[in-house]
Amino acid sequence: MKGMRNGFLRTRVYSWTAGVALAALVMGFSAVPSYASEVSEAAVPKQAEIETSAAIGSFEDEGNPHNYIQPAANGGFLVLNIEDNTETSVAHVTYGKLDSSLEGVWKHELDLNVQPGASSRGVQRETSDGGSLLLIDYTKPDGIRELQASRLDEDGNSVWSKTLQTDGLASHRQNSLIGLEPLADGGFLVSSLNRAEQAFTVLKYSETGEELWNRTKDGVTSGWLVGNHDGYYALMNSPHGPVGVEADVYGQEIRNIHFDLGSGKDIAEVRELSGGHIAVTGLKGNSKRTQILSNGLQLFGDTEDYPADRVYLPEEQVYVQFSDRYDPLGSSTKMHGITITGLKGNGTKVWETTTHYKEDNSFGIRYDTGLIYKIPTGYAVVTSTSGGARKPIVLDFAKIWIPE
Repeated sequence: MKGMRNGFLRTRVYSWTAGVALAALVMGFSAVPSYASEVSEAAVPKQAEIETSAAIGSFEDEGNPHNYIQPAANGGFLVLNIEDNTETSVAHVTYGKLDSSLEGVWKHELDLNVQPGASSRGVQRETSDGGSLLLIDYTKPDGIRELQASRLDEDGNSVWSKTLQTDGLASHRQNSLIGLEPLADGGFLVSSLNRAEQAFTVLKYSETGEELWNRTKDGVTSGWLVGNHDGYYALMNSPHGPVGVEADVYGQEIRNIHFDLGSGKDIAEVRELSGGHIAVTGLKGNSKRTQILSNGLQLFGDTEDYPADRVYLPEEQVYVQFSDRYDPLGSSTKMHGITITGLKGNGTKVWETTTHYKEDNSFGIRYDTGLIYKIPTGYAVVTSTSGGARKPIVLDFAKIWIPE
């Protein structure tokens, strides 16, 4: 089916605050959104503990860790690892599932022959039946770039695997960013952002991987895709500010909204929540703000501005703050101290933990503030270890144990 291309026309500024109370009553919620941060008086914060847990692997797609790690609906995580071996011209792919204790449930590995020097990337997402979809974007030895999709059942067994047709993918090239969204009807969406041309393309595939249609939106500098039963939402940054688009099952636009995250903020993160809600976090300088959107991109709750070194977890109504401190230890080594704190909206500490390790000029560990998730014993946070400019980023999970 022929693709459709359009620009950011017919956008409108939506007054978020005007409809909050009415929307809450219609949806059966109280006038105060449940995702709004609460003020709570606490005594001494709980002393949490942190320990290194499951190894996730390594990959070179440094700017897109969300593509490689996804929390599963019933607890646990899907993880994907792609490492290009330049000596053998092989992309080694590892994918699997961890339970909520970060223990392995299943794991598979495969090798793909690739063009020497070319990098590979991928994305893995959970399907509505508890299975998963795996998408690998790589360059074959003959220079042809392929998009390979694999459908897995809940036990990690292969249902089908095929190369996707991408005739309408305007940004199918090395400088693009890819995304994947399974749908309740068994089909799935693939998105790709061409940063050079500022084009955001969405392709719809059937449950067996046949291309049904594609749509391209121009004037997009960054974009996130969220699927729903009637189509999808696209949250995008444009030269005119943040834009939200709702599309139907055929990719036709239903709603095109130019919304305000406050003080000129652009979208920095989009996170899907339970109940079909979406958390959109805007960032400018050292200031963040998070809005919770419901069906139709209606405002369901929001926060005040908060410091950029904090992460807001809407379901927990907690802000998590990461604080780094370096203490010299000799001429070339540093003692790196990381303090992680859980805070309420008024700044009251709920829990806190500190960890130290030695760091030198060729080795460093960072805690990814955008990759922190609730688990039964506390939180799981992703750490990244760098070992030099030419080595891939190595990811691990760390557990933050919160005492009862």
